[in-house]
Amino acid sequence: MPKFFPIIAFVGPAHAGKTTLIRELFKRHPNYISPLKSFTNRERTKPEDDIFYHYISEEEILDKHSRGEIVQYIEHNGKTFGSDKQHLESTVKSRLGAQAYDVQGVLNLIDAGYNVIPIKIVSSTDPIESHPDHPDIIWALTVINDFSEGGMEKSIKQLEDFLHTALARSIFERISEESAEEQKDQE
Repeated sequence: MPKFFPIIAFVGPAHAGKTTLIRELFKRHPNYISPLKSFTNRERTKPEDDIFYHYISEEEILDKHSRGEIVQYIEHNGKTFGSDKQHLESTVKSRLGAQAYDVQGVLNLIDAGYNVIPIKIVSSTDPIESHPDHPDIIWALTVINDFSEGGMEKSIKQLEDFLHTALARSIFERISEESAEEQKDQE
C-alpha cells in the first residue's frame, strides 16, 4: 500500500459538532488538512455539506462497493455511506484527511490497512459517560465541544495543537521510511 498521511476520524453522537469542527479546520489549514468525501444515499440537506458527500443512489453505492471503489461501507440511521477510495487515497497522499465516522467506519478503515487517528467528539451538554468507549478503539484525543461563547474556539485550538503534532509525526515517519528504503537500495 502506498504511503499515506493519517485519516483523522471524528467520532461522536449527532449534533456534537463533528462536521463543524472539520469544516473550520479545513478553512484555517487547507494546505495540510482536507475533508474526505463519502458516497451516500441520504438527501442533500445543505450545500456546505457537499465537501463531505457525493450524493448517489443506494444501487450505485452497492455497485461501486462490489467493484472495490469503496474503502468502507456502513449503514447508519437508515442511510448508506461508503468512503470513496480514489478520493480518500489521493487526498491522504499529500495531507491529513478528516471525516466524521461511526465506530464501525473507523474499524473498517483500520481493517483496510489505513492509518486512522480516532478522535472522540462529545457535546458539553451531553455527559461523556453516555458515550462509552469501544474495546477495539484507543482514542487519540477526546474533545468536549462547548457551543457557548468561545467554546468552539477552545475545541479548535485543542484540535490544532494535537493535529500539528500528528502531522509532524507523520512527516517524520515518512522521511524515516524513505531514508531506510534509500539505504536498502544503495546496499
